[in-house]
Amino acid sequence: MAATFFTHFCPQSDIDNAFDIARNDALYSHACDEMEAECMCLACTAVDLSATYTTYTYDHTGTTGTVAEKTSYVLIEEAGIMSPDDALVLAGELRDANDARIDGVDDAAGVIQVESYTYSGWLFFGWGRSVEV
Repeated sequence: MAATFFTHFCPQSDIDNAFDIARNDALYSHACDEMEAECMCLACTAVDLSATYTTYTYDHTGTTGTVAEKTSYVLIEEAGIMSPDDALVLAGELRDANDARIDGVDDAAGVIQVESYTYSGWLFFGWGRSVEV
């Protein structure tokens, strides 16, 4: 098993809603422009996350290497509200420092509130379990 460091922006005002949407986006992300008949993404079917679909999609339960693997998050309170670019820098610094809050694949996702002139929402980040290639 390997680990992949992920970052995922989600433009929602409510942090809990943003976390749910980020997990679904990460798991079901694809181009929905064609609206494939077999499409199972949240936008097309409003289905919830499930281990069964994770297994079907990736053939490896819990190994997407994304925020979809996380069941909780921890707000990085000392960050306050940051620009998206500064939040990415801080996420990288916390990764490099092996910050105990987000250091392992079984730990919570870190989250920083982000805001700029054109964007507001949340940056989720951390380590996700992935399959070695």
